[in-house]
Amino acid sequence: MSTYTCTVLTPEQQSQLLTDVRAGMSPAEALEKYGASRSVLQRVLRANGQGFVNKRIYDDSAVIEALRSGESLHIIHRRTGISWQRLVRVESEHGPFADRTRNKRAEKTARMIELAPTMTGPQIAAHLGLSSSTVSLYLKSAGVKPVQTRRAAGTVKPPSLRVVKDPKPAPIKRSKAKPPKRDPLYLTCSRKHPITKSNRVKGTLNECLVCKRRGVSLPTNLVAARDALIAELEAVIAREVAELTADLRPEMEKAA
Repeated sequence: MSTYTCTVLTPEQQSQLLTDVRAGMSPAEALEKYGASRSVLQRVLRANGQGFVNKRIYDDSAVIEALRSGESLHIIHRRTGISWQRLVRVESEHGPFADRTRNKRAEKTARMIELAPTMTGPQIAAHLGLSSSTVSLYLKSAGVKPVQTRRAAGTVKPPSLRVVKDPKPAPIKRSKAKPPKRDPLYLTCSRKHPITKSNRVKGTLNECLVCKRRGVSLPTNLVAARDALIAELEAVIAREVAELTADLRPEMEKAA
């Protein structure tokens, strides 16, 4: 005896579930009725030595009755698990539009029978805009054979003289030249630094200031000038930022 205790379904619902499954209820119907997950339902059934029936056998009468009651093919397929091809076949034979389908098929068959004495199967299919398999199926059900394709009798080919072909010349081995490199967006130096107008060494083409100044120590007498220049640049940047954000400063203070 299993020790599984279900907290989703009440004892009355569990006993009713066992009764419904013994009567042949499908998993989809049980899910819709009890609102629990399939794993919970299976655990309850397994604890009592039961299980869902894998596949119920439905005859066409049940499908016909469901169609006449107004159910759609999607609902019937989901509820019963019947194959879609079978549902479509039953609907075409017994559904609400079965008479119209039969009349159309009878008209097509009559038209094919009229054309059968003078046309072949593929010609009838091309004339009516149908597939060759549909034409052969309709004519076979009506017991009519179309005109058979007659092929001309084959002629015996004379023995062909053996033509000695010149051997193909050996392929010329050409050196595989490297494709020309495309001009990059920027020229680069030997260390792959991009060469721009601002960092190119004056009077050179592929030499950048980064490589030229690398490893060169700055003279002591220029340190103060460098620091002064940096301070001046910082002051200029701060002044320009203040001018640009003057209009936005009240809003920024409010947001802060």
